[in-house]
Amino acid sequence: DPLGLTGKIHLCGRVDKDSDRHFGGALSHLSLWDAVLSNGEVAALYSGVVGEAKLRQRCADAAASELQAIDGIDLCPFFAASGPPGAGSLATGAQPQQPASSTTLNDVLRDLRPAENRGEMSPPRQEILPPAPPTTLPPPPPPQQPSLRSDLTSGVFCDVLQVPSSCGLDAICVPLKTLADISGEMLNLGPGGATKGKCVAAPVGGIFPPDARVDVPLPLAFYPLTGGSVESWPLDTYKGKAVGVEWVPDVLFENTLKCSEQQGGYVQLPNIKYGEKGQFAVNFWMKKDVTDLNDPNEGLFEYIFSHGQATDGNFNPFGPNQVHVYMPEVAHPAHGVARVILKDSLSPYKGLMSHTFFDSDGKFMDNNPRNTIGHVNLEDGNWHMFTVTTKATGEPGYQIFVDGALGGSFPTPEVQNFLEGQQGGSASNPVDFHVDGGSPMNME
Repeated sequence: DPLGLTGKIHLCGRVDKDSDRHFGGALSHLSLWDAVLSNGEVAALYSGVVGEAKLRQRCADAAASELQAIDGIDLCPFFAASGPPGAGSLATGAQPQQPASSTTLNDVLRDLRPAENRGEMSPPRQEILPPAPPTTLPPPPPPQQPSLRSDLTSGVFCDVLQVPSSCGLDAICVPLKTLADISGEMLNLGPGGATKGKCVAAPVGGIFPPDARVDVPLPLAFYPLTGGSVESWPLDTYKGKAVGVEWVPDVLFENTLKCSEQQGGYVQLPNIKYGEKGQFAVNFWMKKDVTDLNDPNEGLFEYIFSHGQATDGNFNPFGPNQVHVYMPEVAHPAHGVARVILKDSLSPYKGLMSHTFFDSDGKFMDNNPRNTIGHVNLEDGNWHMFTVTTKATGEPGYQIFVDGALGGSFPTPEVQNFLEGQQGGSASNPVDFHVDGGSPMNME
């Protein structure tokens, strides 16, 4: 159903800024889509940052989980069973059932060539490549400036196929069509327009292109959250505000946003209109600060991502049109997972029946201790990629991915069996349960 999200997005805290609901840790590379992400696309995003070897290890660990070992759900179906040398690489056939996007991340990155030491792309940090030899080819003539309205007509223009790029050490040649799609511009680039680009300053830490064989949709907004910036990239269309946060050196992302639970820092982002037609995805990287795990003054829950409308008085996260991702504190029996509260526009508040949440290990409304096999402990002090997306099949519900592999799919088989068995409910046990996810969000 639609998501009628109102209010601003908050990172590292709940939208009402409750002092006991702040996250302590680091965040980076937040992306918001008005589209579904398939399991292969999520995997491509993860392996683009840390490499395929770590994705394979994640899938090997997940194979022993309850979802795969008992329920028989293949958590990593994107690996091909056979193929050319390096067989078992990411499969390209499985794509989400969604309208074709006019521009994908692959469109942005497929023609970019990684010029070492030029700041164009950041490969997985474990790969150290020698510097490229200097080129002796004469520079080509500058591309002709296309006719566009707005500020896309200004700046330094480039050819996305030129290697090395004419943009210099710290900029990326981004296709003009991509920039126009992001800004909503109308343009006619003419013959060869696909190779026309504009030099855009690279974010601190660079970018991590996903597997070029997997057409990951272009997000509505991408926030690197590095180098002191809370603006979207490659266009600063969506500008945020940081309050009480730090920017710290990092091995993976170079310089990242860090929030302190005790100091109550947070980032406020504008109301980005994802999910208006029902399909959406949210993806970010998180690293829990382990130094405060034993702090007796910690609150009960830490909100990492919070999108909804703050209200006067007591805030209710279980009303319609809200998306929240939070972690139970270490004192909570279920600590170590991340929880999602998702309420779309067809989910009116019905008291305790609406107080539902779904965990990153596939558990629904479960406060028991987490020691399940294959479970990813999000409190280990390492970087983890977290993804929540509606379903590629178009069915109601949503899925959670952790480190590129499926962690859980809602509704669970138990919930689905209950709903199917009730056939509309009865007077003694009426079915008054709405499956959130897949219906539009009516943005304001």
